[in-house]
Amino acid sequence: MSESHPIWVSIWYRDQERGFEHDTAEGSLIIGRKFLQSLFNTNGETFRNVSRNHLEIHYDLSKDQLWASDRSLLGTLARVVNDDNVGPEFLYHHEPFLVKRSMRLRLQNEDDEREPDDVLINIENDAHEETCPIVDAPAHWDRLLSQLRSVRAAHIVGLAGTGKSTLAKKLLAPDGTLWQRQRDRHLGGTALVAWVDCHLMHGAPVWQLVGRRMLSALYTAADERGLFELRDDLKDAVEYFNENVRTRIGQMNAIFRGALRLVIKAGLRPLFVFDHFDTAFAQIDPFMLYQLYQFHQWPEIGETLRYLVITRRPLEMVRDDVEKDGVNEFVSLFGRTAIRLTPIAEQEFRKLWREVAPAYGFISAETLTDLHTISGGHPALTRELYQELAINGWLDDAPESWRDRLNQVDWRERPAQSALTLWQSLNEAEQHTILAALNDAPNDKQIELALRSAGLFNDQGELFSPIFRKTVIQQCDGQPIPQDGLHVVPERQRVLLNGEDVTGKLSGRKLDVLMYLHANAGRLCSYNELIENTISADVALDDLLLETERGSLQRTVSRLCRIVDPQRQHIFNEQGRGYLLRA
Repeated sequence: MSESHPIWVSIWYRDQERGFEHDTAEGSLIIGRKFLQSLFNTNGETFRNVSRNHLEIHYDLSKDQLWASDRSLLGTLARVVNDDNVGPEFLYHHEPFLVKRSMRLRLQNEDDEREPDDVLINIENDAHEETCPIVDAPAHWDRLLSQLRSVRAAHIVGLAGTGKSTLAKKLLAPDGTLWQRQRDRHLGGTALVAWVDCHLMHGAPVWQLVGRRMLSALYTAADERGLFELRDDLKDAVEYFNENVRTRIGQMNAIFRGALRLVIKAGLRPLFVFDHFDTAFAQIDPFMLYQLYQFHQWPEIGETLRYLVITRRPLEMVRDDVEKDGVNEFVSLFGRTAIRLTPIAEQEFRKLWREVAPAYGFISAETLTDLHTISGGHPALTRELYQELAINGWLDDAPESWRDRLNQVDWRERPAQSALTLWQSLNEAEQHTILAALNDAPNDKQIELALRSAGLFNDQGELFSPIFRKTVIQQCDGQPIPQDGLHVVPERQRVLLNGEDVTGKLSGRKLDVLMYLHANAGRLCSYNELIENTISADVALDDLLLETERGSLQRTVSRLCRIVDPQRQHIFNEQGRGYLLRA
């Protein structure tokens, strides 16, 4: 006689409760729409968002464990209960999860009025010896909504191609979709999502470009929702901004407050999404950042206004003046709890593959391991692998042959576009750190640690994907890394000291001074010459300003030498005349 594996199941729906025992040794327990309608004796209009075979609870004899598999459209929310403590809630979608001693599950559902009408399930699994918390991170979408609801600001950070914008674009979901209803439910009302693409900002002060794009994004959002009266009012605000805001950030304050009042008066909650925010944040005036902070804190609109920023690096790593007034206040809005997207771990790769290739989602664990090894779990690179299989007609071959097929591709001769984009998105210091790791050369350990945290290196200290490694080698064409002395690469704005990339330590004028001295190596450059060629182009110089700037130049060179030439072997000062970089 086989051993029994009973569980006790309690299900709550509205004001009703049903409880029963089920022996998983005799068969799986499948909870879905028809099962619940029969259990609670309701009509066909109930449980409208519960799938037909929403959840299967089954016993795995090989592992001697009880598992639940989500097979639904919307996913299953689960949390562990330990005595009187209730753990955090995690979303599982088309994936299995281990059933602990005591768990609470929630199937998201809505009634005819689209109000929450969830189904709550409690499972008591006495055969499980302990009930430690689930260690997976909460679903990114849930974390995003939670942060927008609680602190009214969120930050998504991750490498190029890890799905940052894809995640954020769920906020743009049209009316009537699940994403839209979840978004508005968490934000406490109908959101007007203004998508501000901060990519390629040239031709005007960055604060002015950001301000213009913010207003234009509100106008576009209102137009796409068919709010034509609001659209016309916002169009007037955009035109007034273009005509009148020229020289001072403070001029835009009243325009923005008026535009936000219009949005709120229309019963909407403004949400600004700043995509590709790295470059804009690095260059934007601190006072503009302080204005954005003030809008967020302003009592009249602050309770409804929300920000989402999307960057490749943590904000505190994008600029070196995060403690400065204005910058500090803006960064503080997002706290230290950024939603970090990294390449997918192997145990979670099946879910990514099913999203990329739903028709080929049910393949063996060995094939999934092969695909994960090649792509490193990078979402964009995984999609490119699927496209490579499809274009060459290899999907019709046995999945066991896919690894050999993909290894036949000459990724050095024809680099994967996503791998190339990722490499090009890294700054000089990051690229040098990767090259140094490939050449077993000294590198900046702090940068290496940041790259490991971002998922570029795996646990063995190797690059996350062999395809990305081949792309790096192809791009660098085997160029050696200088090991000794000071080396300046002007065409790439890169500075190496004894094999270590120190470019990241040379912010602003220090790098400009060194590049000018290097361009004139072996020649004495006078104080005035250096000032005229390293000061902002829109500054009008006169004798008094030149005299004032001389002291500033000397302090800059002193700080420069502390970083790149502490022994004064390369940069020399001829008292009263200027500086010389020895060739």
